[in-house]
Amino acid sequence: AVLSMALGLSILASFTLPLSTFLGAFMTILLVFGIVKKMGRFFITHFVLAGVMINAFFSSLTLLILFLSDTRLRGMMVWLMGDLGHTPASTLIWLFPMAGIGVVLLWREAYCLNILSLGDEQALSLGIPVSRFRTRIFFYASTLTGIAIAGGGIIGFVGLVIPHCLRLILRQDYRILLPTSCLAGGAFLMAADTLSRIILTDTELPVGVLTSMLGAPFFLWLLMKERRR
Repeated sequence: AVLSMALGLSILASFTLPLSTFLGAFMTILLVFGIVKKMGRFFITHFVLAGVMINAFFSSLTLLILFLSDTRLRGMMVWLMGDLGHTPASTLIWLFPMAGIGVVLLWREAYCLNILSLGDEQALSLGIPVSRFRTRIFFYASTLTGIAIAGGGIIGFVGLVIPHCLRLILRQDYRILLPTSCLAGGAFLMAADTLSRIILTDTELPVGVLTSMLGAPFFLWLLMKERRR
């Protein structure tokens, strides 16, 4: 997305920025799967390590693009910090239907996600093709991530904090967690965006900065609490 803005492609058509984020998300998930496949078995730690490496590499490329760009630097910086005030309505027309379809497709897999949470062996014994199913879920999730980033930039920790908070309140049932996470995440984002607009008197704070400042220590507290339990 930053590359498309640096080249001026995002001003040519309303679908250019969403298309760029989709391509970036799919390219990233393909790289993660490729690296994990080379490592052997599909362990969650392998996914985390592959994601960290790819994030570090593409973050350096993003900084290089920012260093070489000057005319569109502010727009790219605002997008990287996460902001809901600069998304044109023409872009939202593309995003809303695609997000709705993605959420419905993911919610249809909720029952199998419940079974998969019991472990790969139990899921295989119940007839779920674990490898193909996990790949499908990753592509659904990466598509929805691309849609969210295309709409508001990189707004961190909403997708980490809100589902974990809901797990403390609700049952571990994805048929309930998925729709409630969508609604609660949207409500939290609207509250954070409202706060970011009034917290400073002379300027508007990008909402991604606020969610990261609030979400990072809160998520760390959740991890520590879970480990103690």
